[in-house]
Amino acid sequence: MPALKPLLRVVAAVGLFFLLLSFIYRFEYDGLMPYERAAKPFWLIATMSMAKEQRRRNMIRTTWHTLYKDYGIKTIFVLNNPTNVYWPLIEHENATYGDIIVHEHLVEEPGPNKTIKSVELYKRLIREGQQFKFVSKTDDDSWIDVPNFIQTFLIPLWDAERTFIARQLVNSDVNDQSLWETGYRWPGGQFYTLTWDLVELVAKLHDANFITDDHEDRIHARLLYEAGEGYDIVRLENQEAFDWGPAKGTEEDVVAGENDDLTKWVHPVGPGAINPHKLKKDSVYMKVAALYDEYGQKTPIDVGKLSGH
Repeated sequence: MPALKPLLRVVAAVGLFFLLLSFIYRFEYDGLMPYERAAKPFWLIATMSMAKEQRRRNMIRTTWHTLYKDYGIKTIFVLNNPTNVYWPLIEHENATYGDIIVHEHLVEEPGPNKTIKSVELYKRLIREGQQFKFVSKTDDDSWIDVPNFIQTFLIPLWDAERTFIARQLVNSDVNDQSLWETGYRWPGGQFYTLTWDLVELVAKLHDANFITDDHEDRIHARLLYEAGEGYDIVRLENQEAFDWGPAKGTEEDVVAGENDDLTKWVHPVGPGAINPHKLKKDSVYMKVAALYDEYGQKTPIDVGKLSGH
């Protein structure tokens, strides 16, 4: 048996090594954020677009889609059925990028684009067996600071249910009574996020109550309100999500100056800006993009330099 002792020592050493390795791995794993542990994307961000807006889609792809691709997100563009003229272009674009979903049963016109485009996406996800922790809708004139949104909202709300994250809007004219008696709150359409249980519930309610005569953001809350279903809205404040406007005294300066009020509905980009909206001009969009890197918004010193002030 003496000949077995060296072998036993080797086996014991190997076992100890792997035991130590497992402790190290467990320590490192436990230090990860929940989204970093996910084996697949946990957050779907759907940008609503129209067939003719290929230039803007490319700008989005090469900016925040690329910057934040390693943050556990999946990014797509959602289109309604375009005219025959655009079909070959869309097919070619999708063959290149593979990130476009087309609602073939909805014609690309003002009506469906403003009503059920988002809800029809939810139904499609459910039919196809896709599931995410969170699902967001945004516009193609929006910027999204993915890292800061994750840290500020998604991580604290990881186990939330029936929750929207959005700018909060209110309906003050329901049955000619006051908001406090019968009104409801809804998530502002520029950028709103739903927990997955809410995605499923809204899709189910729309199958039962096929509303097509309301705005696509308000339709969410209307469905829930008319069904007597409860929900929460975690608010994005005006400093975080806002309609962009130039700094005072300028035509296109994207960064706020000392005279700009960041609590207003419309203002330039300031500290903590997660979702600047209404970046209609390409030049403005790219100036805003320059204020962010793969970690989110750059430091105030960098922002000041980029603003030209």
